[in-house]
Formats: sequence, C-alpha cells, structure tokens
Amino acid sequence: MTSVLDTLDDAFFDTTIFVYAYTEPHTVKGRKTGELLEAVFTGKRRAFISNQILAELGYVLLSKYGVDPEEVETIIGSLLSNRNWIKVNYSGGTVAKCIRSVSLYRSRFFDTLIADTMKENSIAKVVTENTKDFEKIEGITIIDPFKH
Repeated sequence: MTSVLDTLDDAFFDTTIFVYAYTEPHTVKGRKTGELLEAVFTGKRRAFISNQILAELGYVLLSKYGVDPEEVETIIGSLLSNRNWIKVNYSGGTVAKCIRSVSLYRSRFFDTLIADTMKENSIAKVVTENTKDFEKIEGITIIDPFKH
C-alpha cells in the first residue's frame, strides 16, 4: 500500500494541513500532518504553497486560534525561507479565470482559486481533507492524508 509520503512530491498543500499541524500537534490529525510538513521541511519531499495559503494560515492562526503574532510570523517565515516549499502565486488573470471556473464547477471561490493557481503552474495534486470542494474541479487529484 502506498503511503501519503510517497505521493507528496510536487503536491500543493492546502491551508488545513498546516492548521492541524500547528494547532493540534497532539491529536492524530496533528501528528499526521506534522509528519507531512517535516518531510518537506527536511528535504525528503518538495511541495507547493502560494501566497493565498500563507495569508489564510496567518489569518486562521491569529483570528481563530489566538496564536501569538510573533509565532505566526516565525511559522510563515519558515515556509518562506525553506526552498523545499516552492512558492507559486496567482495573477489578475487567474482571478478572472476563477470566476468562470466557479460558475462552471459550482465550487467555492477560494478553493477554486487554489485549483486554478495549481493548474497554471502544472500542479495536479492537492493535499487536503477538503474532498467535497476539490473533487468538483476537473484536473485535480486529491490526496487526503487522513484516508491513507
């Protein structure tokens, strides 16, 4: 059986994976996501993130979990400085395409923006537990770390 780690190379990480790792490190989900992040941080794997993910992570950690701003800055800084986390971003054109995609797939805007950003950067896999939203979007393979 293939492990989640075996499927990680060149996958895009959704925000929830980081949130579990940083807010619930002693739970099953927190430990599992922590292992995935560690594999990328240590260079065993490489993965993609975008400014959208960094912004969502910062917002959620600060506003929903009350994490100290200095700690959030350290977390974001570690992602920015580690070269195993490849940063990709969207443009105004991606946003315009996303509006059309939302209509086509009947999907949520920000998840669709992630998917369109992935497609523009030839990224086909997303690590997320959000199967409900991403499964609607053509061309995206979902890696749910909690189903392996």
